[in-house]
Amino acid sequence: MRLQNSFKSKIKYFVWESVRARSKQEYAEIFRRGLGAESKDSGLLKPVSSRPCVPWLWLRVLALLFVLFSLTVLAYRLCVGATDLMAAVVVGGLAFNAATLTFFYELYPEKNINLPLVFLVSLVCGAAACSLSSFGYEYIYRDPNMSNPWVSLIWTAFWEETVKFAVALPALYMLVKSKNPYACFLIGFAAGTGYSLFEDFGYIYSYSRGYNYEWLTLMTVGRGLSCAFSHAPWSALICWAFGYFKKPFLNFRFYCAVLSSMVLHYLADVPFFVEELAFLTGLNWGWLIEAVVVAAIVTAQYFAIKLSFKSVSAVNTEMPPKPTGPQAAGIAARRKRLSHAANLTATCGAVFAAIIVLTGCTLDIGYKTAYNEFADDKSFISYMQKGLTLRTEWEREYGEENYSEHCENGVLTRAVQKETSDGYDYYYYYSLKGEKPVLNHIGVAVEGVVYYCRTFTVSNGVVYMDYGYPNYDDGITLPKDENTEEDKPQTVALPPHGADTEIDLSYYALVDDRPVYDSKTGKIKYECGTEFVGAAYAIALGALFAATAAGCVTAVIILKIKSGRYSDD
Repeated sequence: MRLQNSFKSKIKYFVWESVRARSKQEYAEIFRRGLGAESKDSGLLKPVSSRPCVPWLWLRVLALLFVLFSLTVLAYRLCVGATDLMAAVVVGGLAFNAATLTFFYELYPEKNINLPLVFLVSLVCGAAACSLSSFGYEYIYRDPNMSNPWVSLIWTAFWEETVKFAVALPALYMLVKSKNPYACFLIGFAAGTGYSLFEDFGYIYSYSRGYNYEWLTLMTVGRGLSCAFSHAPWSALICWAFGYFKKPFLNFRFYCAVLSSMVLHYLADVPFFVEELAFLTGLNWGWLIEAVVVAAIVTAQYFAIKLSFKSVSAVNTEMPPKPTGPQAAGIAARRKRLSHAANLTATCGAVFAAIIVLTGCTLDIGYKTAYNEFADDKSFISYMQKGLTLRTEWEREYGEENYSEHCENGVLTRAVQKETSDGYDYYYYYSLKGEKPVLNHIGVAVEGVVYYCRTFTVSNGVVYMDYGYPNYDDGITLPKDENTEEDKPQTVALPPHGADTEIDLSYYALVDDRPVYDSKTGKIKYECGTEFVGAAYAIALGALFAATAAGCVTAVIILKIKSGRYSDD
């Protein structure tokens, strides 16, 4: 029972210290670390307080950047601007990486390293490591053996960990004078976080281009949640070993730590999804191992911090006792608690509202293109040809009389033949370069405009569209197809038509609509306007957002009023 009470009190103390409002002096203290007289001694660990160190700044960094990320994603979704995308990428990449680095900085038991300096090390080392790793990939992947994912990932783990340690080494020599292993751990963690940051920028941007709002959010959150289990602890482990072992480059135990970091890196990237390991599909044992390792690292840091208080006879982990003095002290305590509750309510409300916004941006909500399906192939052709019955004779034989001709070096290479049928003039484009004439294009004049025969082919679920427009100028003066004059697509090579061909249609596009193949239904459809989709999601999320905003604002106002009343009293 005593143990349970002790554990409960520690959890209560941790939560309280993490979320309670902080004074200007506390903010000033954490940003001034490493700049005062206490920074001159970078030797052994020493107690810096009579109470345990509880990280609190990281939670504020995460909340602030997460809310900003939701705003940038919303702006990108509604405004569709390139700057909005870059803002979302930068803020999203920073959110979890900056918070994680701040968390481990707060766990550092000494006060001889400055927080802005740590972030500077992270940016410089991260950018340098990413650049150097790219050079390594540029040359090594020219080897055909690197096409094997198992071999490739071995090189990835070796090269990236080597590069990160190489760029972190100058920072270790300049900033950690006495090779304090905990300081080395922090510098290595900063270098690894920087590499993870720039890598996240690339992945988030690559997956979110083309207004892919879902992947913008999922990639940001997914890689952000894994940042504490990836590059940062891998680099931190090597740098810790560098500071812990004497003459590390001559100590085999240092190389064991380096090898361990590379193995962890490989396990996190290993392709367990391949057919050879199909029974492991859906499981990433590498990340599981990483979680255990990082938990061990955090535990080790905790005990290191606890050891730093060995000179303190008793450490109070209980909540600050309630005021028992005069009435003024009690009023001040109640006012302080109400102020803390108001700040916490506002923060939680903003974070929850941000989650609602991100959820809405990932769902299929808004005006989308509406389509109508054709009942059969005949209805599709009739629609595209405005009900006209037109000929598509791809089997037509080359005749004797040409409408126009094109010669190269005195040799007839191309010819167009004209034929009138059912009141329409047809133009047949032949290539004469081979032994046998080949019919390449067919045109028909309808109301003074020539339209070219197109083909719509679906083979094994793959759509092939030949727009039929001659992509050469043969000097033949004919009316042009207005539908193909702008943004003329190139002719696509069609597969051999056979038993695997699901749809094979020829038609003249007298309308501007472009057909689309629906693989789910196996039918052709066309755009018929726009429609609003996801109305139920929009109403539900809107109502939840409004309720959250109204509830939080009301609660904050009430708490502030009560706090003011105690102050007036």
